[in-house]
Formats: sequence, C-alpha cells, structure tokens
Amino acid sequence: MQRLYDFLRRHPTGVDGFWAVVLFGLSVVTAGAGQEVRGTDNLALIVPIVLLLSLVVALRRRMPEKMLVLAGALGLAQLVLNVETTVADFAMLVIVYTVAATGARWASRLALGMGLSAAALAQ
Repeated sequence: MQRLYDFLRRHPTGVDGFWAVVLFGLSVVTAGAGQEVRGTDNLALIVPIVLLLSLVVALRRRMPEKMLVLAGALGLAQLVLNVETTVADFAMLVIVYTVAATGARWASRLALGMGLSAAALAQ
C-alpha cells in the first residue's frame, strides 16, 4: 500500500488527469440523459464547457492561477449562454480550494469573491 501511495505522490498530474476523465465522463452521461428528459438541445454548448472544466481539474496543480481564471470565465459563459449546471461544475470548488491552499494572494482573494458570488449569480 505504501508503494501505491508513493507512486501517487510522485505523479500528481496523472492523478488529476484521471479524475478529470472521470468528471468528463460523468458530466457528459448525465447531461445527455438530462437533455432527453427535458427535451432541449443544449448539448452542443455543454460538451465544450464540460471539457474545459475537466481541463481545469487536470491542470490545477501546474497552473492554479490560470485555471482559476479559466474556471471563472467558464462560469460566466454558463450564465450568459444559459447552460444548466453539470457534474463538471464541481471543478469550480476544486480550483477554489487549490488556489486558496497554494495560490498567490490575489488569486486567493479572487477565488473567495467568486465563491461568495456564485450562488447569487446562479439564481
């Protein structure tokens, strides 16, 4: 078990990449099922947003500040384009935590502001 733990600690981007693929798969499957139930055809907007949010999870440790900005832009795009939330929006919580734990001070403050305003803007 210790060998597995050591391997995972030496390859954090691989671990994040794995979780990004899982997040992408879950998001596409649930979004596709939701489209059939609701009868809307918004899947062409959902897939690129889900793909980029999965990229945020995959690269969060290498470029936390850039991924925070990307996640914020994707959140605004979801609001403007009226795209419903998916499982991939969990990436926003992950990047806010990552930046708060390891990022620059300006990024931590931006993450705090994004986190506090997200619920009010999504209404």
